[in-house]
Amino acid sequence: MHALKLLSAPCLTFSQVLKAQRYVALCQAHSRLVLLLQSLIHSSSLPFSEEPDDTRWTPRTSPKQNSYQASVCLRNVEGSAASLRGPSNFETLRGDLEELETHAQHVRVAVRRWKDAIIDTTKATSSVCFHSRIKLVVTGSELFPIYSRSWDVPSPPTSSSLHDIRMATSRLRAPILRVFHPCTEVDENAIVACETQLDEAGLWEHLSTGDIVCNLGYMPAEEEHNSSSDVSSEPGSPNRVWLLFDGQALVPYAPPAQLPLADPLTLPSPLYYAHIFPPPTNPTFMLTLPHSAAPQLSLVHLPVEVRSPQSPSGFVRVKRYKWIAHLPAQARPGLGEGWQGQWVLEGEGTTEGKAMLLEAIRGAHIERKWELVVEKSNGARTWLRLLST
Repeated sequence: MHALKLLSAPCLTFSQVLKAQRYVALCQAHSRLVLLLQSLIHSSSLPFSEEPDDTRWTPRTSPKQNSYQASVCLRNVEGSAASLRGPSNFETLRGDLEELETHAQHVRVAVRRWKDAIIDTTKATSSVCFHSRIKLVVTGSELFPIYSRSWDVPSPPTSSSLHDIRMATSRLRAPILRVFHPCTEVDENAIVACETQLDEAGLWEHLSTGDIVCNLGYMPAEEEHNSSSDVSSEPGSPNRVWLLFDGQALVPYAPPAQLPLADPLTLPSPLYYAHIFPPPTNPTFMLTLPHSAAPQLSLVHLPVEVRSPQSPSGFVRVKRYKWIAHLPAQARPGLGEGWQGQWVLEGEGTTEGKAMLLEAIRGAHIERKWELVVEKSNGARTWLRLLST
């Protein structure tokens, strides 16, 4: 709501500038806590947690119209103020801001309690007690959860929001940081402004490759939402534009487009971005697989989803012949920990498809496009589909 006001106002008032600065500070505080939790989680000596059965994030209720969704589009300047007078839009947008402020209050409480817990642990007489205390604070299994309405009753592990602070306690999902820069396009100027906010908060040097940054001030223009050429306007895909840190800069990313990362195999998990992909779409990567001994291939009749304009969901399920190769779990140096399990590789059920699959398995140092089949993947198995184009 405030981003709309800033973008449509002919001249900014002092109170609007102050409120914008407040939102920037809240986003920086949230991002700082997310990076702190990620640092503790990744440096922990605890075993690598397993993937849940349901690898996708699904909301318990219909998601609210956040600033990065297509349902909240920027109208023309004359119509923007009028559209905000509608009771449903106003209440929805006001609810989002109230939720943000409430969440920030819990973040401040969590930081204070976190600080007190760390101070208490320094007084412990053994390292065992120290690691035990850190485990309790991070997981919230016995002491208290990091983000909860009550500090007495542990909250359930499920989350109804991608921005829930508990999502930052996972090594298997990319953390989502926040910035606030009102804009209608994710262009170079907007990206530089977002990078500047992270740098001014002292967070830029602590980013890791693959981190997600969400600009809560992004308001996509109406023509972008209606454009048929926009990748995010494909069936089943909301118009969400995220920013990914590729190791050097922030790059825009709109699922289900191909991930703009140089080496996805180094990510902690192949399902690192499963929580931001709308079903039934899957992530696609450009990968050069490590060399493996040629396995026995089998020709099977598998159900697959293909695009169909006649289907209400945009997809229909059909059966096709596929070549399947099973690669056992093994140590794969240089790859992320989540890539060490069993691999199931799928290719087209043709002679050419079989040849391409074998060539990729033998490590021909040829980069090919692969699709991660999320519904068939879990912590022990990674299912990759070789795309011919």
